[in-house]
Formats: sequence, C-alpha cells, structure tokens
Amino acid sequence: MAIKLFLNLFFTLAFFLNFVTTSFAQNSQNNFVNIVNPIRGSDFWEQNFKPTDSISKQYQAIEKEKLSATWLLRYDALKNKEISDLLKTFNQNQEFGILFEVTPTLTKESGVEYRKSPSWHHAASVFLTGYSQEERVKLIDQAFEEFRKTFKVYPKSVGAWWIDSYSLNYMRDKYKIDASLDVADQFSTDGYQVWGQYFSTPFYPSKDDALITPKSKERKIDVVVSQWAARDPYNGYGERVEDSTYSVQSNDYLKFHNLDINYFDKLLDIYTNQPLNDFGQLVIGLENDFDFNDFGIEYQKQLELISQKRSEGKLRVSKLADFAIWYKKNFPDISPTQLVNADDPLGSGGKVLWYQSPFYRLGFFANKSGAFIRDLRVYNDSSKEPCLLNPCSELNFAFTIAKALDDVTHRQKYTLDEGEIKNFRVSKNGTDVILNYTNAANENKSIRLLQQDLEIDGKIHTVSGLIINATSQVPTGPSSKNDLSFPKIPILNLFFDFVKTILLLTLLIYFPGRLLVKKFVPKIGGLNLVPSSIISGFSLFLLGGLLFTFLKVPYLNLIIFSTLGIISLYKYRLSFLQIPKYFFPLLLLLSLGSLTQSSFLFRNGLDYQGLLFFFSEEGINGLVHLSQAVNLNSLSPNASFFSGEIYNRPFLLDLFLSQIKFLDLLDLYFRFLPLIFSFLAGTLIFYITTRLSNRKAGILAVFFYYFAFDFAAKNIFWVKQATLVNTQLNTTFNIILILSAIYLFLLYIGIRNKFLIWLSILSTSFFLIDQLGTLLSFNFTPFWFVKTLLDSPDHLGNFPKATARFVYETKGESLKLAGITLMGLVIFYLGILGVRVLGLLALLRKNHFPKLTFTLLLTSLIFFLIPQFFTYKLFPEEVKQYFYFSIVLNNILLGMFLGSFLHLRLQKLSFAVIGFLIIISLLGSYINLSQKFEESPTIKISSEELSAFNFLKEQKKGGVISLSDNNDFPFMPYFSSNPYFLNGEKYIPLYFENYSQRVNITREFFYNQSPKVAKVLKEKYNIKYIYLEREKLPALNERKLNLKKISENEEFVIYQLLY
Repeated sequence: MAIKLFLNLFFTLAFFLNFVTTSFAQNSQNNFVNIVNPIRGSDFWEQNFKPTDSISKQYQAIEKEKLSATWLLRYDALKNKEISDLLKTFNQNQEFGILFEVTPTLTKESGVEYRKSPSWHHAASVFLTGYSQEERVKLIDQAFEEFRKTFKVYPKSVGAWWIDSYSLNYMRDKYKIDASLDVADQFSTDGYQVWGQYFSTPFYPSKDDALITPKSKERKIDVVVSQWAARDPYNGYGERVEDSTYSVQSNDYLKFHNLDINYFDKLLDIYTNQPLNDFGQLVIGLENDFDFNDFGIEYQKQLELISQKRSEGKLRVSKLADFAIWYKKNFPDISPTQLVNADDPLGSGGKVLWYQSPFYRLGFFANKSGAFIRDLRVYNDSSKEPCLLNPCSELNFAFTIAKALDDVTHRQKYTLDEGEIKNFRVSKNGTDVILNYTNAANENKSIRLLQQDLEIDGKIHTVSGLIINATSQVPTGPSSKNDLSFPKIPILNLFFDFVKTILLLTLLIYFPGRLLVKKFVPKIGGLNLVPSSIISGFSLFLLGGLLFTFLKVPYLNLIIFSTLGIISLYKYRLSFLQIPKYFFPLLLLLSLGSLTQSSFLFRNGLDYQGLLFFFSEEGINGLVHLSQAVNLNSLSPNASFFSGEIYNRPFLLDLFLSQIKFLDLLDLYFRFLPLIFSFLAGTLIFYITTRLSNRKAGILAVFFYYFAFDFAAKNIFWVKQATLVNTQLNTTFNIILILSAIYLFLLYIGIRNKFLIWLSILSTSFFLIDQLGTLLSFNFTPFWFVKTLLDSPDHLGNFPKATARFVYETKGESLKLAGITLMGLVIFYLGILGVRVLGLLALLRKNHFPKLTFTLLLTSLIFFLIPQFFTYKLFPEEVKQYFYFSIVLNNILLGMFLGSFLHLRLQKLSFAVIGFLIIISLLGSYINLSQKFEESPTIKISSEELSAFNFLKEQKKGGVISLSDNNDFPFMPYFSSNPYFLNGEKYIPLYFENYSQRVNITREFFYNQSPKVAKVLKEKYNIKYIYLEREKLPALNERKLNLKKISENEEFVIYQLLY
C-alpha cells in the first residue's frame, strides 16, 4: 500500500514537473522574430551602388548567424536577372515573397496606366489603393505569375507599407497567401498615414477594412498581418517623423536619433517578453536601397543579438509565412488580445500600456505630469476603408470618417490624474486586464479593461461613452482656463489702432469705391451708396492686389488706391448721408452681433502671464494666414497653386492682408477684421433681405445670422453654431464675396446698370478663384457625413442604423439603402439648420416673394450638398465650410418667412412665435459660445521663443529652415519676418514651389547632413538661418555644414548658414 501510494505521488510529481517545464519551454518558444528584407530593383534607383550590393551583404550576415529570413521582391527586382540569380543561391532557410510597390515596370506589363505623382513613393503611385479594383487584379496577377516564372511556386508572403482589404482578399482566395506585412502606425512619415491598427503587433484584417481586426471568424481575411518598423510604444506615438522613427529599424533610430544597439535591445524585449500575452512577435529588416556601409554594422549587431537570445531560449526566428501558419493554428477564429506594457526605453520614468482587442484599442500613458488615455478607438468591423471600392490619391487614415479619442490627430486625451504617478503595475484576471497605480494625492487607483467596456475606479463606462466624455472633457492643470483669467489687454492702444484701421480702410476701399460708383452708377443714392461703394472698392482693391502682386510690384496697388481715396475724399468732403431713424436699432443689432460673433477670436495673441496663447484650429489657421501674408510679395507662375500641386488652402485673404501688412497684422486678424467683416456681412444680409421682402424681415435675418441656434451639439454634426462662424475669418471673407455678388445683382435688377453686373461677376469670380484649390482637390465620397452621423460613437452613433446601412449596402438592397440614407440626410439637414429650417417654408408663400427667392434656396441647397458628396484630398472635414455658406443663405430665407407674418391679421401670435424663437436662440448662442471659451490654448509661445523670433527679425532678411512637421512653427514666418522653408503639408503657402522636393531637402539636410544640400539651401533658396528647439536638437556637424551658432537661450538655438 505504501509502495502504491509512493508510486502515485512520484508520477503525480513527475507529471507536474513535466507540465511546468513544458509550459515554460512553450512560452519561451512562443516569442518570434521575423527578419524581412524588402528588395527594390532598378525603377527609381538613385543610389551610387547596385541593388545587389546590400542584398549580398545582408545575406552574408544572416548566413553567418544561421538565421532564416523572408525576402520581399518588388516587381522590377523580380525582372532583374542579376537579383534573381543571386537569390537562387540562398539556402533553404530563406523565404521569398512579393513587395507590392507599384512602379512603371509593373504597370506597363500589366496593361495599367501608371499613376504618376510628384514622387514615386506617394500613395497615389506606389500603393495598390491608387488604382481601381480591376487594375489591382491585373497588377496582382502579373506579379504572381512573374514570381512563379522565377521561383516555380506562388509566394506565401506579401508586403507593402499598405495593402487594402480587397487586394488581400483576392490574393488569399486565388493564391492562398498566409502572411502580409504593412507598416506600423505612422502619422506623417513618407507623406501618408497608416493610423489606428493594432499597435505594432500582428492581427487578422477585416474583409472590408484591413486597418482593423474583426470580431467574428466570418468577417476576417485568413491572412496574418505583421508590422514593419514596430514603434517605441512610449516615444513612437506622435505626428512627426521624429516620433515614428523611434522604431526597431536601424536606419530609424541610428539616423534620426543617434541611438544604438542598447536601445534596440530594449525594444526587442518589449515585443518578445510580455508575460501577459500568449505570444510575442517582432519584424526587423533592412531595405536594399539603404547603403549597407551606413547601416550594415548596426544591422549585423541586431542579428547577433537575436542569435544570442535564440541560443538562450528566449525567442525563435522564423520565416514570415511560418509565423503566420503558427498564428492561424493557435488562433483559428479571431485575433487574441495583445498588450504592450513598457517603461520608456529612453529612461524618463514614463509608463505605457497599449491594449488592443477586436473590440477596441487603448493607449494609456503615465509620467510625472499625470495619467492619461491618449488613444481610444472602437473597432467597428462593419466599416469600409476609404480606398476599398475606388482609387485614392492619398492615404490618410487619421482623418477617415470614424473619429476616436486621439491625442495626435485631434489633440484630445482623457486626463485620469494629474501629478506624478507611482507604483504602476498591470495584471490579468481571466480576460480582464487591470491597471493599478498611486496618484500624486497618494490614492490608489484602478482601471479594469473589460472585453467591451472600461471600469475606472469601480464605475463602468462603454468605450463609446468614454470617448464622448473625453472629447468634451474640460481640461485642467497647466493649460486650463484658470491660467487664462488675466490676459493683458491694452484697451487704449487697441482703441486707437482700431480707429486708425477704420480710417485707413475707409481711405483705401470706401472712398475709391464711392468715386467709381458715383462715376458709373449715378442713380445710386441713399444708404445703398455705402455698401455698393464698399463692395466696389473692396473688389477692385483685391483685383489690383492680385494683378500687381503677380507682376511683383504690390506697392503700386497701395499707391493707386490711396490716390483715388484722397481724390474722392476731396471731391465728396462736404457730402453727408442722411441716416433714417430705423437704421439706429439696426446699427445697435449689427454692433452687438458682430461683437458677439468676433469675441472668441479676440483673445488670440494676448499676453497671458508672459505667454502668447492661440486657441483651437482657428488660432492656428490665423497664424498660417498671417505667416503667408507677411511674406507674400509675388505670385510666381511656378508656385504650387499654378503648377498643379493643388491643396485646399485659399489665398485671397492672405493677399488682402499682404496689401496692408504695415499695420499690426496680429491685431488686424484676430481683433479688428473679425469685427469689420462680421458687421459688413450682417449689413449685406439686411440689404438683400430688405430688397427681397421688407425692412422687418431684414432685421430678423440679421438677428438670426448672429444668434440662430441649431438642434444638436457641434460634435454630433461636425458643424459649429452660427454664432461661431466668424472663428474662421477666411469663411467670413468668402461669405462677404457671396453676399456681395447677390446684393449687386439685386441692385442691377432695379437699376439695370452694366457696371453693377460686372462687379457682381467680379465678386463671384473672386469666390471661385479662392475655392479653385479646394474644387480641384475634391474626392467623390457620397454621403460620408451621413455615414459618419450613424457610424461614429462621438457623433449620433446609432449602431443599429449603421449596421442596417452596411447590410443593405453589402446585399445590394438599393431601395432600403436609399431609405436609410435619406433618413440620415434629413436628420443631418435639420440638425445643422436648426431654427433656420423654417426658412424653407418661404416657398409656401412664394407669391409674396420675388422669383429670385427660389434661386437663393437652390444655391443654398447646392452649398449644402457639396460636403455630402465630396471631401478634400487633404483634411476632409474642412469641406464643412460649404455648410456655413448654406446656413447664411438660409438666414435670409428665415427672415423673409418670419417677416411676412408680421403683416398678417394674427400679429399677436406672430410676435409671440418670433419672440420665443429669439429667446431660445439667445440662450442657445450663449451656451455654445461659453463652451467655446472653455477650450484650452492650442499654441503657447513663450517669452524665450518670442526672444528668438525677435532676434531673427533683427537679422538680415533670409530664409529659415527648421526640423519640424505638420503643426510645428506655422507662426514662424509672421513673428520672425522671414520666410520659412517648410511649414508642413497642412500649411503650405501657395507661393512655395515644389513642396514635395522641399520635404526631401529638409530631411536630407538634417539627417544626412549633406554639405551639398547645405550649399543648395543657401544659393538656390536663400536659406540663411537654422532654427531649432533644444529638445529636438539633432547632433549637427557645424564644421561639415559650415554653420555658426549666432544665438541661443534655454529653449532655442539659432545657427547661421555661412556658404
């Protein structure tokens, strides 16, 4: 009995030990490294070495360590006999696949037209998404057949920095691929965005959106997507190239940040040693068009480190397809939850956790400032990626329909705690992931990440609900509104400057206009003389500015109009207008309305305890307009606006500002012009409505222009309350052009003077010219606002309706799809019009109004429909400006409709209804405006920065180059009075030539530190100064680049280029 008991205990213990050992061994062997080397051929080859040079050296390093690797060949490399012959000599541990970058060699042999763009690596040219579905099939078939011709089999692995779901589906169904490689999240690198997928970890793509992983087996593509250039989870999340180059790629961390193998070792451990995951995986490699002499030594160090860890049993090295097969065997249904839990590899003490599941992705960051959720997005596997059905010229996933809590794209994060975070730890309880930490108040905090929800300190939130709460969260801490309570407002100086501005604009615009109106339209009299004089003077002043700036003599415009103003002032010096009594209440309304409407812009650029603050996108846009205006001295025929490099960036406002830049442009843009433009727009609305109806209708139309409310919160419909229209000064500028054209046309109908109709045509032409860049950058995306309304959790977020819409679209049920789309369109239309929807009822009283009323409604409808069918190639949401144009015209119709009832017998009822509408409009406008004032500043310019700008301003005029992208330094040209070489793609001045080339030159100068490029900058572009933030300061070789440090303070360093 004792022997039997002993044997039972012995075998039980043996089994237990075997289980533990086996489990440990299995876990250590579930950590994969895939070495993937992309190979490019002779198309667009610009290097001074052959394509085979790096390939040979890479293989020697791999063979030395006895490692397996995957080699992805672009089509032109497949066609290169020298490359294919070399690859055939490789051992059996190597895998070959296809790199799906589209080049002329592939398109020519596929019978497809190559999509030429400014650079071969732009999304329109290089990705399959730049081509129609039929063309994608031809390109794929040609590449696979050429591969089989070379290697006798079809490949199991493919790759590109992006492959769409349609192409992946096709390749899986026809050629049975197992693995695909795309690029890890990047916001601006290479000019396109891949943004929002599993963070640097593998996943199954969804059938209609390769960016996300599906919730069900039926919705997945049976291909495992791995990611190239896995990012540093703490430092690699950002919008700049400098952020995304914190990655495992040797050419990234070595070239951009001067880091070494120790940094790579930390990233390798982060991705292959996550105890709470079922497995770990990392892709590393080197492209053959990088010089092995520059990065080969580091690449060899990476391979040696991987080989060492393999021998220690910490990971295993496999081909990409073999890993995909393992993944599919172990996770046959859907992708597992993946965690990336890490300390800052650069040693700041910061913590990060990336959580991703088929339901949502979350990015939690903690540092000395506090604990934040910087990224949170719902994965909706019924969504369709933008380029699924039609070709795209851009790849901008950060700006696709569905929004998210996204600190990079939208500058929004959810603050959990402020102050230093301690004792941060992550654990698991079943499928739940638990974060615990101690905040600055020594309180223990807990966050539980559930399968579909989040529990924060015991309170459960839906992910969608938390996104909505976070995007409306009032910021606290250093950037809170508490810091904004005491701006220094030099009231007396502002008053005198405002008077000076009014007098100057009167001289330059009103009096020349009056001279011309009196000359060519002598019948105009009374109060119509004022707006007609302003419009004619304004239009001709713009025309002169456009002409003389193009001829590079902009000062002539100022001389001519000053002279005309003086002549007119002398001629009409004793002529005064008779102002009727009814005009004084109107004047009061115009004054109050324009003050209210322009109040938000007023606070931009004021001194807040030694800092200049600029708020929201309107503040950034204002600085961009000022920066362009201050350096706009000519319009070259080679400038991007004229050369075909079109972006949605209007320029006539900048041209107008450039004509009067001797004034203080900061006050002019943010304080004076908003007031003047708003007043003028209200005046024109009054005159138009009065001519179409009566004075009472005109006053009502003016009131609702300033104070009408909508039926929904701004973040639901993406269109802001009418009170805030003037926060985009350029939109109001274009509204004035539209209203001017209408007003002059109405005057022409009454007087029949050709001068008026020509002025109306001129105003219309200016509007079209200013919109030309936007019109040429349209993408046809029908009903994208309606889809957003239903799909996105931070808008209306009606998921049953969204699912129904998707089902109807997938099954081809056109009638039902049309019904649900029409329903969404009606809801959307009612939502953004609000009380103005009553203006549509003016058609019911069409006998009371001129026939032109219908034309007005039709124009309004066209403006409303443009954003329903089109988006911009860059920054799609900015197309919403056309809604503003529609809203303004609906204000006129509303005034006409309500004004017509004041003449009916039921006057008491009419007054009661109108009074009710006025009261709720005032309340709604107050709420919306007060919410707007709660926003924190987007840009803060410190005294140190202003000091650096002032130093540049005092130097001899010359161009400035800086290491920045997208949102950095849109204000530098204005404050430094020097042109800036590169302002980021969103802020392209239209007079810049060959923007794409400038991007490449900037990177070449800072990262390759080429003396040849430095000389080109000096001689061709007149670059004299290098302006750098200390925290982004690269290790510049001053002697090699011929630089001299001429100024520095605690935050900034300025060099002079001496060539």
